Formats: sequence, structure tokens, C-alpha cells
Amino acid sequence: MRASLFALPTLVLIAAAPTFATAQTANNDRMKACASQWSDMKAKGTTNGQNYRDFSKSCLSGASQVPAGATAQCKDGSYIQTATHQGACSRHGGVAKWLDG
Repeated sequence: MRASLFALPTLVLIAAAPTFATAQTANNDRMKACASQWSDMKAKGTTNGQNYRDFSKSCLSGASQVPAGATAQCKDGSYIQTATHQGACSRHGGVAKWLDG
């Protein structure tokens, strides 16, 4: 009887492990996407005076703050501004949606 009482919580933990792993992977992917977006913004000088700490809080929270002038949202959640559609978001998994109509 005792063995079965201890086995149940163990089974619950084992069953929940894939869900946790998936959530952790999604979180890691989001962190990488935010870091990549920040690097792109820094390289282009489009941080608008925002520091990384504030940017990362906003980005990681999933808040959908579309940057001014953005023409597309990439599949990794980042935004880009481009004059043409060709090659847009090529380093971010492709275009999730166009914002320029």
C-alpha cells in the first residue's frame, strides 16, 4: 500500500515533465527571439532610447507593442521594417503577418 502511495506522485511528475519541457523550450525560444530583436534594433539604431532591461521586460511579457514603422511581424515574434517583402524575416523563421496592408 505504501509503495502505491509514493508511486502516484512520481507518475504525476513524470506525466507533467513533457509539458514543462515544452514550456521551457518555448520560453528559451522567446528569450532568443527577444535578444535577436534587440541586437537588430541596436545595429540599426532604432532602440528609441530604450534600454535592454525595459525592452526585454516588454518583449518577454508577450505584450504586443508594435514598434513605430514596423511593416511585418516575424514568426519568432520580432518586428521588422522593410521597403520590400522579399527576404523579410528570413533570419526569424519567416513572416507571420504583414502590417502594411
